[in-house]
Order: sequence, then structure tokens, then C-alpha cells
Amino acid sequence: MPAESANNLARRTWLKAAAMSCSTIVYFVQARLDSRIYGITEQEADEVYATGKDFDLEPSNSGNDRIMVVGWTSPGRLLEVGIEYMPHGHEHIFHTSDATKPYCELFEKEK
Repeated sequence: MPAESANNLARRTWLKAAAMSCSTIVYFVQARLDSRIYGITEQEADEVYATGKDFDLEPSNSGNDRIMVVGWTSPGRLLEVGIEYMPHGHEHIFHTSDATKPYCELFEKEK
């Protein structure tokens, strides 16, 4: 059996809901992998989540509501943070990265 890729492992781990707590947000393995790739700290993701602009996304495969939050960090970095609203009031960060062109444009239009 071939070695499992990091993305497949993260998805499988996400499905098992292996989580670690970060303030009131629940971080899963995929978001932690994204954070390592883009050098985004949990504090930066929390800051964007607290102060950024929300954009609706399609519901997840599980039917949970999702949003993309775009905002500036204190050091001046524009980030996008994907949030899924899980049962029992938990919020799952499923994506973190520097803001992509489409979200930069949406963010600018919303000013």
C-alpha cells in the first residue's frame, strides 16, 4: 500500500474529528497543515476571525454552514480563514492562507 499523502491523512484525521482547542475555536489537522505551509499562527487566525469580513460559502458535505473570513492582522497581513459551524456550537477552521485574488477583490468591494 503506498504511503498516504499529507492531505489525505489530514482529511482522514479530520473525519475522525481529532481536534485541539485554541481559544473558542476548534482547530483540526488540515488547518494546522495550511498554517505551517503559509506561516500563519493560531493568533493571526483568531484575529482575522474576530475582526474580518464574512463571506458565505456553500454548506459542507455534512450540511454544516461555512463562511470565509477575510481580514488584516496587526502586522498588516491580509488573510482568509475558512470556518465551518459544527454541531454543539463548535467552530472548525478548515482553511487558512494569505488572501487569494478573488477574496482580495471581494474584501475591497466591501469596504
